[in-house]
Order: sequence, then structure tokens, then C-alpha cells
Amino acid sequence: MSAYRTRPLLGCFAKADGTGDGDLAVCHRLRVPVVTRGAGTGLSGGALPLEKGVLLVMARFKEILDINPVGRRARVQPGVRNLAISQAVAPHNLYYAPDPSSQIACSIGGNVAENAGGVHCLNMVDRT
Repeated sequence: MSAYRTRPLLGCFAKADGTGDGDLAVCHRLRVPVVTRGAGTGLSGGALPLEKGVLLVMARFKEILDINPVGRRARVQPGVRNLAISQAVAPHNLYYAPDPSSQIACSIGGNVAENAGGVHCLNMVDRT
């Protein structure tokens, strides 16, 4: 966790059914900043809420939508855990290379937002 801490004006979980879309429109209209957050395992402070902003937690979006082993691609929601992706593609002799030390708990959304890596990424340098 980052040493910096602040409380948002409001914290809420995003809903997969889209019912919270109006809330985002209100935030936009009122110029209230919104910070999205994955699993909250990041150490850099990239998902820290703003004092007069909204913290939107994406953790409930946990669905693996599609796996294409031939194209080596997966389409997933932002709350899917790294380890779940590796487990889902393991039968195809594949794995998800970014493996931060928190891979059991961290989510793909946070990985993308923070450009997370890990030791397996170093192994992939000459394979792309």
C-alpha cells in the first residue's frame, strides 16, 4: 500500500448490469473526479481516490468472456484475477505472463492501469 491515504467523497462498486451509468454521467456533469480501482493490491498509489472524488471499484466484474488459444488472446472483465486467467488458459498450455507477487489477489484491470509485470515478463522479452 502507498503511504499516502485519503478518503473519497463516495466509494461504490460498479454494477455489471450498467445501472450505474447514470451516476457517472452525473459525476461528469458536476465535474466530480472518478478514480477506478481493481483489487486494491497496487503499491504505487495509482488507484488512490481523490478527496472530493468518487472511488469506483471494479472488483465485481469477474467474468472471463472468451479465450482464443490459437490467437493467444483472452477477453476478460477488469475484476478477473491474474491467477484465474492463468488457470483458465492452462489446459491450452498457456499462461498469463504478468505475475506480480500479488497475482493471487490482483486483477487484470489494475495490471493494465499500472503496467504491472513480474518475473515471467522478463522471460518473455525475446519471445514477442
